[in-house]
Formats: sequence, C-alpha cells, structure tokens
Amino acid sequence: MEQGRLIRKAFVPEEENSVLLSSDYSQIELRVLAHISGDEHLIDAFKHGADIHTSTAMRVFNIEKPEDVTPNDRRNAKAVNFGVVYGISDFGLSNNLGISRKEAKAYIETYFERYPGIKDYMERVVREARDKRLCRDPLQASSGDSRYQFSQLQCSRLCGADSYQLTRSKDLQQIS
Repeated sequence: MEQGRLIRKAFVPEEENSVLLSSDYSQIELRVLAHISGDEHLIDAFKHGADIHTSTAMRVFNIEKPEDVTPNDRRNAKAVNFGVVYGISDFGLSNNLGISRKEAKAYIETYFERYPGIKDYMERVVREARDKRLCRDPLQASSGDSRYQFSQLQCSRLCGADSYQLTRSKDLQQIS
C-alpha cells in the first residue's frame, strides 16, 4: 500500500456517525500546465478522462496499453510529471526514483519529445524572462549595479544556474 494511503488510515472521525472529508484539486498543476502550454496530448488525456500518470507512463516508457502499466511505472511517471512542472533536474529525478542520472535525463528528454507543447511553453517562458531581464546570470551582471536576490527556485531553474538576481525592485530586499 502506498505510504500516503496508509497515513490517511490513521485519521478517523471522533464520533461514530461522523465522517472526515478530504478533497483534492486532482492534478491541478498538470491541468493548469495543459491549459497554458496548449499541449494537445496532455489536453486530450484530460478531456478523455484518462489517468494522467498512466497516460504519461505509456508515452514516456513506450508502453502500448494502459493495462500494461505497472504501479511502479505509474509512480515513476507521476514523479516525472510533477518534476517537470517544478523544474526538476536529471540529478533530482534520479534521486527521487533511485535511477541513474542518465536514465533520468532520458525520461525528461522523452517527456519533452512526447509533450512538445510543454517543451515549447517552457522554452518560451525562459526566453521571455531573459528578454524582459527578469533574471540573468550574476556573472553577466555589470559591476556597480544594484542587484536584488530573487529566491524563487523557478527563476534559477529557468535561467539555468544556481543563483540569479533581479534588477532593482522595491518588492525585493537588497543584498550587499
């Protein structure tokens, strides 16, 4: 049994005639990604009520039929789905799945090949961030400029380095 399901079994209503209600925006991040990226494959899977992680497992791991997707394949596909949404690296995915970095990199590359709308969207966001100078490599920053640290992980992921800075903004704290 999945650990999450086991943990949920620990929660029981205090009174016999009471119930605990749990709700979830089912794969909300992936639904939003389907909408904003316009990826036809992701949109199609949601429109047809497919289990999105099973669908991803089939596309990424070259599995022909949903019934051939194992629980482990589905779990791995789920890690890839949400990892991509949050900008996971091959290193991070390899640690999460207990696989080699080479395998993790292949999973990510295959994901982007099979979901080209997502790849196009993510590349467009990076390009727009750079063009609008929302984030840039601190090594490229000219000396004497006032810079502000931007702590959001996505900015560093989008721009491709560990630490990035934004140009002056009253909403951010100055670093020395």
